[in-house]
Amino acid sequence: MAKPRARPGTTVPIDGAELRRARIDRGLEVADLARRLRISRAYLTKLELGHSPRASVTVYAGLVRLLQPADANAFRADRDASAADRADVRPPH
Repeated sequence: MAKPRARPGTTVPIDGAELRRARIDRGLEVADLARRLRISRAYLTKLELGHSPRASVTVYAGLVRLLQPADANAFRADRDASAADRADVRPPH
């Protein structure tokens, strides 16, 4: 049986290294952050190591709320592409 695919826009590609850096910078253990997000430690570890490259928008929003990065896209693996896409968008004349 095929694995169900996520609907477009319901998950966010995660930059695990940046996520881990932010967690450590804030002095949080994996277990602490996982508990606050109401996810398992194993899942958070998989996100940080890149074994689970995507997170739900709900989990992503929780990461941003709890870790408070300067940029809300800080943990997105596609943040550079997103910035380039936004730069290429020009208002209609």
